[in-house]
Amino acid sequence: MNVKRYATAAEYLPEVRAFLEREEVVANLALGGLTRLAQRPEETDEARRPFYMLASHKGEPALLMVRTPPYNMILHGPPPDSAQGAHLQAACEAGVAFLLREGLSIPGVIGPRDVAVAFAGAWAAQTGETWQIQMEQMIYRLDEVNDVPLSPGEMIPAQEEHVDMLTEWMLGFSEATPDTLSREEARKRAQDHVAAQTLYLWVDGQPVSKAWSSRPTGNGITVSGVYTPPEFRRRGYATSCVASLSRLLLAEGYQFCTLYTDLANPTSNSIYQKIGYRPVRASAMVEFVP
Repeated sequence: MNVKRYATAAEYLPEVRAFLEREEVVANLALGGLTRLAQRPEETDEARRPFYMLASHKGEPALLMVRTPPYNMILHGPPPDSAQGAHLQAACEAGVAFLLREGLSIPGVIGPRDVAVAFAGAWAAQTGETWQIQMEQMIYRLDEVNDVPLSPGEMIPAQEEHVDMLTEWMLGFSEATPDTLSREEARKRAQDHVAAQTLYLWVDGQPVSKAWSSRPTGNGITVSGVYTPPEFRRRGYATSCVASLSRLLLAEGYQFCTLYTDLANPTSNSIYQKIGYRPVRASAMVEFVP
């Protein structure tokens, strides 16, 4: 098993693009993130500089490892029942050994569940740390929006005037995820989405729900950041917003939309499936505990 580290996303992406595009839906986090990183200047702050690694078996990719500090390392590997999937355990062991030799510490990983768990086991075996799953997830794909009833109101793109409100909504959304934001980070995220015109609101007299698009890949794009404040819930606003945004993205030319869910929330999983999203592969966020 050979493990190689790459200096930049621009150097790394051509080496792994075909590997990721074999499972474009499942690999959307890595593929979309790398595409964005390759288009911007490399981070000069050593503490925040991303690192890129690839474990290969006989010249064929077996495990992708990418981390942008301070976040968890993103993993991608082929399904266990595939030819390259048979080398997953060896790839994880080699990847962990390489990280330790390079002096690269990581707080956890995110990726397809089978890959994340295999890597966590290898990490624990070589470091003595324990691990636990922060969130069980499912990756969904949508090719066509079902004819679901919409709530009163309409979807509009968020504007600069909504940034203060969206900052509070970003904080509320982050409280339900392991991705806890500071107020400054929440405001910047809101401003960035508004500037990029990727965030949409469902408005029923006033804004009542939100969702945004992110990580476009060759054929698809991800719907994320779905949030409805507590006082507006159970009225179908999130369903209306997600269905309308998904329909808009398909109309813009994307062949499919992807979406991550928290499997601990059966309500949201049921809602997305009614819209037309279908499960593709389980994912997991794993944290390491010294």
